[in-house]
Amino acid sequence: MTSEDEESSRVGEEGEKTEQAETDKKRRRRKRNRNKKNAEDQEEEKASTPQLTSIESERTSQVDRTVFVEGIPYTAKPDDIREFFQQHGLEDIEDVRLPVWQDTGRLRGFGHVVFTSLTSKDKALTLSGKYLHNRYLSISAANKPKEQRFEATSSEPSKKIMLKNLSYEATEEDIQAALEKYGRIVEGGVRVVRHSVGERRSKGFGYVEFESIESAKKVMQQKIVIHNRQAFCDYDHGRVKGSFRTADGRYWQKEYGHAIDGREPKKQKV
Repeated sequence: MTSEDEESSRVGEEGEKTEQAETDKKRRRRKRNRNKKNAEDQEEEKASTPQLTSIESERTSQVDRTVFVEGIPYTAKPDDIREFFQQHGLEDIEDVRLPVWQDTGRLRGFGHVVFTSLTSKDKALTLSGKYLHNRYLSISAANKPKEQRFEATSSEPSKKIMLKNLSYEATEEDIQAALEKYGRIVEGGVRVVRHSVGERRSKGFGYVEFESIESAKKVMQQKIVIHNRQAFCDYDHGRVKGSFRTADGRYWQKEYGHAIDGREPKKQKV
């Protein structure tokens, strides 16, 4: 092998090493990003996990009218569950709560269905073993919730309140109506955290930002009930993520960012 061939071979090997190093670097970066995203998702899932309380008598009675359903097809929709019970003469469905996977938005295969009467709940129990699509359902009475007390983790007051244990059916308008009596809420200040895929269902928690700290303090002194469900409140000091979207899928920062940081609102194209 000539000196020119040796030099060419050496350069080629160095090029392959450099290319491999870049590939490894990109792979590590992607792994770090995935780990960070998973950590954020787990934190949000923890915040959105329903923290049931038996403080309210109406919550206890609601549990008496609730069934736990397992074996739900992952491809099913909430309307499929409603239709299943309606086809068996159960029209008085008050609420359907079906957890979904965060990455796909598909159902996790179980959930709760609340009826308006004990009679309908008892009849629903007799449907256990019947099929929905290609899977049979296991239907049982919902367990009584353990009494839990929520303690705020942040003692430093803030204009922003984080609401946990929200009903999955609670909308921004519902929260606005329940809290605006305690003080003025900034434009776009009510934000329900939703899944980014599928039907963008609520994760069970959200944020409300008031114009003054005094208004937020009033909320912290109250028992906030939305959709017959007590919300747990805590002060929040974080900023809105740039990727946060409104209920109809628009970027929140573009729509309402100016209301928080004093920027001029973005003019719409004519």
